[in-house]
Amino acid sequence: MIAVVFLLVLVGIMVGMSFTGNAPSGELMGEILLLVGLFVLFFGMGIYVGAALGVLGLIVGYAFSDRPFWLFIGQTIWNPSSSFVLVAVPLFLLMGEILLRAGLSDRLYRTLNIWLNRMPGGLLHTNIAASGV
Repeated sequence: MIAVVFLLVLVGIMVGMSFTGNAPSGELMGEILLLVGLFVLFFGMGIYVGAALGVLGLIVGYAFSDRPFWLFIGQTIWNPSSSFVLVAVPLFLLMGEILLRAGLSDRLYRTLNIWLNRMPGGLLHTNIAASGV
């Protein structure tokens, strides 16, 4: 399904560019068709869609970048690891998994339930307090 959407978006962009008068040159059109052909070949060989798109992204980066390939690869690998969101989310999930495996989340929930069950909506407050940790 992802492959079909990818190909339809690519064809839609090419058609839209031709209607606006910004049609790609013959050389660029050949490169686009080559990349689509490679994608179909990778997909037909049973390679995962993400891996095929990653390889095609590296090929496009190599073909259209003015930097040397090793600098392009280094920057491509470093940028996601220096993003706050892409570091914080896995660490947040790791912390939650540690709390779950150690049994701390269960004990925390039971303790908060004892403290807050007399309040109106005590279970709601328990959930909010436990989720806040």
